[in-house]
Amino acid sequence: MSLDYTKTARRHGWSQVPAGVVRALGQALDSAVIHASPPVGAGFGGQYAGDVRLADGRRVFVKAAPPWIAYQASCLELEAAVLRRLPSSVPHCRPLARVSRDGWALLALEHVDGTMPGFPWSLEHLDAVYASCLALSRVRAPTTYTERPWGPYFHRGDRHGADIREIRSGSCRRPAAHGDNPWLDAMVSAHGAELADLADASRTITGPHLLHQDVRPDNILVDRRGRARLVDWNWVCLGPAWVDFVGLLPMAHRQGLDVTPWLEARLFTGATDDVIDAVLAAIAVKMLGGQHEPLPPGMPETLWQHKLLQAHDAVLLLADRRGWKVRSMERGPGATRPEATADSTDRRSVEPATAPA
Repeated sequence: MSLDYTKTARRHGWSQVPAGVVRALGQALDSAVIHASPPVGAGFGGQYAGDVRLADGRRVFVKAAPPWIAYQASCLELEAAVLRRLPSSVPHCRPLARVSRDGWALLALEHVDGTMPGFPWSLEHLDAVYASCLALSRVRAPTTYTERPWGPYFHRGDRHGADIREIRSGSCRRPAAHGDNPWLDAMVSAHGAELADLADASRTITGPHLLHQDVRPDNILVDRRGRARLVDWNWVCLGPAWVDFVGLLPMAHRQGLDVTPWLEARLFTGATDDVIDAVLAAIAVKMLGGQHEPLPPGMPETLWQHKLLQAHDAVLLLADRRGWKVRSMERGPGATRPEATADSTDRRSVEPATAPA
């Protein structure tokens, strides 16, 4: 399974931003906007997001949410508030201006040349993201963030209560249009009760650390200095320091990296195997949930592919960690081996990383 995270979005173009709003942005930046690039293809939002050139020669990165996607406008407002408080010790893109006019919400950020990691994950890029998460764990969180404790992932007003009951009974099914993954379906059918119990256990996991809570490849920019800048800060909350980073390990694990040394690093101090597995299960349950609900306004159909891939990767790592098996089914879609086990050798061998400090 794979997903090209550079081509997931369906965004409106800069030409749709009214001239008065463009002028207001230029005033806020002390220089007129003279050119805007086509929107980036990464992400899942429908708002414009791309490079803008100013009359004074500067380049800035601008997000522009239209009034017909009010939800994304509120996300930009929260992100702007978060970025104003983040210290320079946490690699991020500095906010330059915030504009609200005629129902439009715009956020201008410093332009950073960089690359998206994860295709495939390298030890160097994981090192960089780990360092950013470690720096974030040292931030003294403003008290306002205590209003949004880590949920966990799937527990938002019990929206997915019905989904977790289906997972527990082994009867969880998604619409055919959302993608096909026979291995995942077979694994959930065979181990749904264990998966649901682990996810339920994550409800008691708490922590005092500031979390980004949406760390995935398209929300990371590795700059020319090798620092992993975290972007899109509209889901911040409080929780265990390691939660952001652990969400990347299933993808790296599927690609062949040995993630065990990372789970023994300083960021995971005090986290037991059962607690880590509970968070992985919570990720899987959230991504398996909501399959019969409509997508939020402005969200593309590629979101279903993302959710399916995230669920697959989380369950795959859990299966290897806990020895889960599925009879008459290989670990990947379309494979034919009679049984999958935790010590299967169908994954390429990669020299394990030295556990970071």
